[in-house]
Amino acid sequence: MGFAAGTKDKQDFESLQYQYGNEYLPQHICWNDSYSVGDKQLDEHHKQLLVILNKACDACAHGNHRAFPLILNELLDYVIYHFEEEENYMYGIKYPELETHKIEHLQFCNTLKGYQQMMDENNELFSIKLIDLTHTTYLWLCEHILKKDLQFSSASH
Repeated sequence: MGFAAGTKDKQDFESLQYQYGNEYLPQHICWNDSYSVGDKQLDEHHKQLLVILNKACDACAHGNHRAFPLILNELLDYVIYHFEEEENYMYGIKYPELETHKIEHLQFCNTLKGYQQMMDENNELFSIKLIDLTHTTYLWLCEHILKKDLQFSSASH
């Protein structure tokens, strides 16, 4: 299953789920050129974030709880790298909402670090939260990439 919608409405993302047992899991997101922010490097970063997110979706669907620490660490490392690059880009184009964007980045990193701490402290509790982590990441990335990042894209042109 995949997603490559032309609309960028949050409700569209929330409805992109399928039932797996008693859980509702997000579908894969496939890159669509309408998601482009107009910068090749940042688009490649966003594609990689979707690859990592799709790994999380697969791990949920297959009940592969052992994969989640690796996926979470990969995601956190990559978002830290990506956010720094994106913020440098926004600084370079004098994006007026840079500070707000930086706060959103920090909040998301803190959310991921919270999951990481939960995993470190109590692996059993963390395994219960895997689907929550995937949904949180899924909705945040969709909302952020397809709404917030497209705003700085239009500001730079």
